[in-house]
Amino acid sequence: MKLMLKCVIITFFGCLLNPLFVFANEATIAASGNGLSKAEAMRDMKRNAVEQALGSLVKSSTVVENFEVKHDKILTMSEGFVKKVSDLEETHHADSGWSVKAVLTLSTESIKNEMMALKMLQIDAEMPRVAVITEEYLNGENKGLKLTETNIIKLLRAKQFNLIDPEQVKLIRSNSIDRALIEGNNKWIQLIKTQLNADFVVIAKTRCTSSLIMEGVMMKTHQVTSSVKVMNAGTGALIAADTTTGKAAHISEQVGCEQAIGSAISSLFNEHLTDQMIHTLSDNLNNGMKIHLAINKGLDSY
Repeated sequence: MKLMLKCVIITFFGCLLNPLFVFANEATIAASGNGLSKAEAMRDMKRNAVEQALGSLVKSSTVVENFEVKHDKILTMSEGFVKKVSDLEETHHADSGWSVKAVLTLSTESIKNEMMALKMLQIDAEMPRVAVITEEYLNGENKGLKLTETNIIKLLRAKQFNLIDPEQVKLIRSNSIDRALIEGNNKWIQLIKTQLNADFVVIAKTRCTSSLIMEGVMMKTHQVTSSVKVMNAGTGALIAADTTTGKAAHISEQVGCEQAIGSAISSLFNEHLTDQMIHTLSDNLNNGMKIHLAINKGLDSY
């Protein structure tokens, strides 16, 4: 059946949450092996260690076209993935050969790259699609600068999220839809899912106010409040929400607000929201659900 020929899809987020791949290019794995000779036992141990690393990415419930062929090819390359063998214990059995066990340091980055080359991992193709919608006022005026949108998109792209082109979002936007989305109307969030194939919608409201530091001094202080919520485009469920502030000093209103907005958005996504988005994606992946992430763009009205 066609379904049985599908390549396995393991998203970037699943890799992030796996202990073998979080913020590291190496993994330390305890393994053992057996063989008629010591060399054969060592090869078996290394294959078993790499098998564990593969198992962290390829779930038993997934179906991969030509999986066994690709899987075996990676195992034959086990020697090249092993960077270090420590705490080695060797035992010779008179009647059955050798057994060994050790702690091995593997290059998980090399394993992942090889899996991608063999199309066992298709990261970019299945990244969740995110839409970002922002509403932004500088000193009570919507100036259309889209500073909030730009900062959110920049941060999420850096974290490998797949963003919907803001120009696509324009095609279905209106003041009434913008208002509904800001208010959390599930009907319009699901419209984004239908029209743009979005999986998640990031909605942000930002206000920047400027004031003179003191009379006779041109320098101004710019205070920002940003509220962001992440919605599941398919269900309308609230995934995460948070509010924070940012502050900057500058003569220019635009530059000062831009700096303060950048600080606020960075704080929100680096410390809280991105983690919740990734955990939600991982939960859905582990439950056998295929999901996507999306970002929509700017609002004109409040």
